[in-house]
Amino acid sequence: MRFLLLLVTLLSVTTNTYADFTEDQMTMIVSSFNKLRSTVTPKILGDYNQISWSEILYANALSQTQTCQSNSLYSSAGAAGLYGESYSYFDNDPSVNDVQDTLSSPKQYYNYDDTECVGNHDCTSYTNIIWNATTQIGCSKNLCNGKTYVVCNFNPPGSFSGIQPYTARQHSSQSTMSYEESPNKIVNLNQRLVRREDDHIYTASVPSDGSFDWRDNGVVGYPKDSSNCASGWAFTAAGIYESRVAMRTRHRYDFSSQQLLDCINFSNFSITNYTKCSRFSGELNKALMYVQNYGLQSTSTYPYVGASSQGCSYNQSSIAVQGGDVEYSQVGRDSIIEKCRKQGPVGVGIFVTNEFLNYAGGIFQCNNTLIDNANINHNVLLVGYNQQDNYYIIKNNFGRTWGENGYARVTADVNKDCLIGKNPAYSVQI
Repeated sequence: MRFLLLLVTLLSVTTNTYADFTEDQMTMIVSSFNKLRSTVTPKILGDYNQISWSEILYANALSQTQTCQSNSLYSSAGAAGLYGESYSYFDNDPSVNDVQDTLSSPKQYYNYDDTECVGNHDCTSYTNIIWNATTQIGCSKNLCNGKTYVVCNFNPPGSFSGIQPYTARQHSSQSTMSYEESPNKIVNLNQRLVRREDDHIYTASVPSDGSFDWRDNGVVGYPKDSSNCASGWAFTAAGIYESRVAMRTRHRYDFSSQQLLDCINFSNFSITNYTKCSRFSGELNKALMYVQNYGLQSTSTYPYVGASSQGCSYNQSSIAVQGGDVEYSQVGRDSIIEKCRKQGPVGVGIFVTNEFLNYAGGIFQCNNTLIDNANINHNVLLVGYNQQDNYYIIKNNFGRTWGENGYARVTADVNKDCLIGKNPAYSVQI
C-alpha cells in the first residue's frame, strides 16, 4: 500500500514537472522585453529604463508555477500588489518569442499616451512590460495538466490595478487621437477667432454644468517632465496651445517649451531678475503673449534640454502655431472653473510644498494658513473639475511616474487648495 501511494505521488509530480527557463532563455527574456519597450507608440519623451533579471522575482514566479494555480490565480505577492504579475498557458513548451508575443498580444488595443485599453480587452500583461518605471523581471514555467504554465513578475508593480504610478482611465472613443510631429502649415488661431459674444467653433466640449474632464475629449497632451528646471510656466503655456490646436483641428501636436525658456526677452516685460530654470523664472501670461505674437515651434524642431541650452535658436520658418486671444479669469474657484469649462484647459498657479513633490495619489490638500503670505511657485494645467468631491484635476510637468500618471487631484476648498483659487486662470480663446 505504501509503495502504491509513493508511485502515485511520483507520477503526480512527473505530470506537473517541467524544465524551467535556462539561463540563456532568462537573458533572452530580458533582451526581448527591452527591445519591445523601444517600439511603443506614441514614443515616450526621453529614453526607456532598461529592465534586468531579478532572482527575487524569479523565486516568487517559481513558487507560483509549482502550484499550477491550484491555490489562486495569482501569487500572494502578486495579488497584494507587491509585484506586477502576468501569466499564460501554452499547448507546447514555449520559446522566449512565444512568451513575449502572448504577453504583448493586447498591444494592438492599447494606446500608451491615453493609458487606455480599447474595448473589453485586458492590457495588463502588455503594460506590465512597457511601463517605464519597471526595472526588474523574473519569469518561471512549469508543466501543469498537459499545458505549460508561465508566470512573470515585474517590479515596481506599475500596471497592477490601483497601484501607483499606473492608473488606468476610461476614455471616450474620441480620445485616441494620434500625435503628429508638426503641422504641415502654421495653425493660425487668429483665423475665425471667436469673440466673447459669438458661438464657439471648437470640435470638442464638456458639460455646461457639473463635473467635467477635458482628457475625455482627447485634447490634452501627455504629461511631460521639466526635469531639474523650474519651467512649469513654459510647459503650461505650451500645454494650453496644444489643447487649443487639438480642439480646432482634431490633431495633437507637441509644442516646444524650450523655445519659451530660451527666446522670451523678459526684460521687455520689466522682469529684471529672470534667471532660466530658477524660482525667478518666467511668467505664464507673458509666455502666452509671446506665442500669440511670435508663434511656437514643435518639440521635434526645438527639443527640450532645460538649463543646458546654449541660447535662443528660434526659426520662424518652423513655427507650428500662432495667434489666439490671451485671456484670464477673475480670481476664485468659480471663475477659474468657468474659464476652463468654456475655453478648454487653462493655466493656474499653485504653491508646491514638499508633500506635493512626493504626491502619489488621492485628493491633495494644503494648509493655506501656513502659506497664505507666500507667492505661487509653480504653474500647472487645469484640465477638469469634480463637483461631487470638489477637487481640481491638474496636469503637472513632473513626468508620468509622478502622481496619478502625471496628473493630480487637488481639493478646490478655498482654505486647502494650495493657493490655486487666489490667482486668475490664464487661457487662450480661439
